[in-house]
Amino acid sequence: MRTTKLFLKAFTVIAASVILFASCNKDEENIQDPTLPAAKTEGKVQLGKKLDNAYSVTNMQNAYQKLRERGEITEDITISETHTYIKITSIDSAGLDLLLNDTNIELFNYPLDYELIGTGVYEPTNDSSILYTVIPVGYNLGSHIQYQVLEHCYIPDDKASIAEQMIEEESLRLTGNLSDEPESKAWSTPQGYINVYNTDSGTYIPVMKVKVRTNTLVNIRTAYTDENGFYKMGGKFLCKPYYTIVYENQIGFKIWGNLAFLAPTYLYLGTQSQTGFSKNITTSSAGWLWSTINNAAYYYYEKVCPHFYINKPPSNLRIWATRTGGRWGGSTPMLRNITASPEMIAAIERAFDSCIIGGLCFGLLDLYIHIVLPDMFILSDFSTTSSAYHTMFHELSHASHYAKVGAPYWLLYVGQIILHVGYGRTQTSTNGIVGVGEMWGNYFEDVAYSYYSGNNLYCSSQPRWFAPCLLHDISNEISAIQPYMYFGSLDNSIHNHIDFKNKLIANYGVLNGYDYSSVISDFFENEGF
Repeated sequence: MRTTKLFLKAFTVIAASVILFASCNKDEENIQDPTLPAAKTEGKVQLGKKLDNAYSVTNMQNAYQKLRERGEITEDITISETHTYIKITSIDSAGLDLLLNDTNIELFNYPLDYELIGTGVYEPTNDSSILYTVIPVGYNLGSHIQYQVLEHCYIPDDKASIAEQMIEEESLRLTGNLSDEPESKAWSTPQGYINVYNTDSGTYIPVMKVKVRTNTLVNIRTAYTDENGFYKMGGKFLCKPYYTIVYENQIGFKIWGNLAFLAPTYLYLGTQSQTGFSKNITTSSAGWLWSTINNAAYYYYEKVCPHFYINKPPSNLRIWATRTGGRWGGSTPMLRNITASPEMIAAIERAFDSCIIGGLCFGLLDLYIHIVLPDMFILSDFSTTSSAYHTMFHELSHASHYAKVGAPYWLLYVGQIILHVGYGRTQTSTNGIVGVGEMWGNYFEDVAYSYYSGNNLYCSSQPRWFAPCLLHDISNEISAIQPYMYFGSLDNSIHNHIDFKNKLIANYGVLNGYDYSSVISDFFENEGF
């Protein structure tokens, strides 16, 4: 889609980030539950035969003329182009960012005038970077997007008159897209429920605020599920549409998978009734991971952060998630949210003055021009809902920290992890910023999961040099200290545990008339800080 050089640069940064953040899993084994189905895709979607597009201006005009000749329509109706069906052949990062953030544009990784066979995941056999979409007439794609016009279309809107519905029905019939089943004689609004299996409760739970898409050829409608997993389209269909779950949450974050950074990931549900369709996503489905991650992230944004007065992560968070197997969990380099500025460039240069891995240094100096890179990696074959939620809450705790301290600070965080190829082993002047961040991530992961599950709060982390259980220990001793107090002390002046200790004592050493300064100091000193 873009130049080979750009892809190579993006790949370098992505690969570097995945490898160098690989320790952000708390060293926990991901134990597979033998009673659960093996993680796999439930099916592969294949491209079938080419279809005659009933919504082309030519076909709609032909249908109109047939109805006029039979006397079934007497009024004059102008059939002219309302939308353009296009194939995107080349796009730069600015153009892709435009499309990904435009809620009026739906991206497809297959041609819309072809039959799709099967359910599950579709993987293009040729160029996976080619995208298809339908744009309204007059939509300005600008100079960043190169495309080929495939067809000029007439697509009636949700307020179509009876005559327009008759034209659409006739065109669908003439082009062979309308079956003779009785159900195909009624206009209906698709609706239903999307649920995912929760391994902890043994029940199906709603997939919250995720996008559901239905389309017949180039006629596309979308809706978001509510917190009960219910969706209802805004328009009606006469024939069975194709259903897709698009992992783009209504509050803004998106999950990438199939196409990496080219579009939100898709779970294809097949051609189903125009009256509606409900889906229960099992653990054997590729959609189980994406749906579970969606729910964990939504819960963190909308329930956890407001309850504990913690900054929400940026609303435009991009999460790249795939089931890889093994014990690795996730990382949160926040690559997409980091943008170029002289201050950031200087910060990177300072962080990497002594970098011995030259290629990785180059990649990170270049990362800020790749606005399509993810903020978070989730690369694990989770076997339980709880393990996925723990990892998500840990990574989202980092994303909240980023939202508080900003990009220049986070570049230092990223830099120290790269310099030490992980967290490092002891408190030093260069990796203290990592230790403080990881201490917070481990602590608030447990706080968030305790709130979600209703279980008692405890420290789930193994001992590490940065004392992941330290904040738990302080709170157990001083119940007046709440999570927002720790978070409020984690500003961008904090570069090690001693900085954090001093700020915490300055802010909250005295609470409710009691002086806890020496108690806080003792806990830090017992850990060597």
